[in-house]
Amino acid sequence: MTAKIVIAGAGSIGCYVGGCLALAGKTVTFLARGRVAAALARDGLRVTDLDGRDHRFAAGSLSVEIDPANALSSADIVLVTVKSGATLDMAGLVDRYAPSAAVVISLQNGVENASRIAAAFATPRTVLAGMVPFNVVLTERAGESLRVHRADRRPYSG
Repeated sequence: MTAKIVIAGAGSIGCYVGGCLALAGKTVTFLARGRVAAALARDGLRVTDLDGRDHRFAAGSLSVEIDPANALSSADIVLVTVKSGATLDMAGLVDRYAPSAAVVISLQNGVENASRIAAAFATPRTVLAGMVPFNVVLTERAGESLRVHRADRRPYSG
């Protein structure tokens, strides 16, 4: 069985990580706000990096949701990629709609976001702190795929 991964907050980091997971054959749903959701649905996604990766997902080839209930209800893994100021709002949505067995991973700046997410849940869940050791630049141009570009190298090799 393939784990269903939800990117909870599909912005620059969320679209890049989700795009990489989709490239690896994982089942990914992007929970996105209106502007990003519309761009992904209309023009698709382009994932690039400074090492030469350049992959385009055609419009309609990715699972994109604006409704948290639809996105989260069958999640096995939830990657929280919202900005820190939106952490508690997203935690409330995950608590309300995601199965209690779903593993929640914070891929956010800030050292306390995973504990803030865990504290916001009505019942205990597995919450892990992740790290994104690189910058991602999101570019939108009319008529082109939404582009997310890993703009620097990881500080480690391997």
